[in-house]
Amino acid sequence: MEIYSRTDRGMVRHSNQDAERHGFFKDGSAWAVVCDGMGGANGGNVASSTAVEEISARLAEDYTSDMSGSKIRDMIARAVNAANIKVYIQAQEDISLRGMGTTVVVAIVRGDTAYIAHAGDSRVYLYAKGDLRQMTVDHSVVQVMVDSGELTEMEARF
Repeated sequence: MEIYSRTDRGMVRHSNQDAERHGFFKDGSAWAVVCDGMGGANGGNVASSTAVEEISARLAEDYTSDMSGSKIRDMIARAVNAANIKVYIQAQEDISLRGMGTTVVVAIVRGDTAYIAHAGDSRVYLYAKGDLRQMTVDHSVVQVMVDSGELTEMEARF
């Protein structure tokens, strides 16, 4: 397995609010964390980098090669929750960061199983045998509108 990453500010924003980190555990299992600060919100870049740092540290500290699948899922949930709390506290303590937020995607791949958690509109894709497939569904107003039939997939893109 190989891991590649790249961030991009996109076509609308003036700054890049993305943060990411990835690597391998000692047993060869891969992990990745991607966060995208909420565009336009105060401190989106702070929220995304804080969340990535907190989640990465928790995964490094808590992961063991003998964990069951349910323990891995619990560990990921605890890491995301800890990052959420840390971002929230920072926003309460610094008025210039009030309202900051971030999307989050966390993935651990062990063997042929991927353990994934996500919130917001950052996505997980599976690339295998030349095929790219979206694995997560956005948590967004636009996705709700697509799901309800108010927008088509094509309309949602624009």
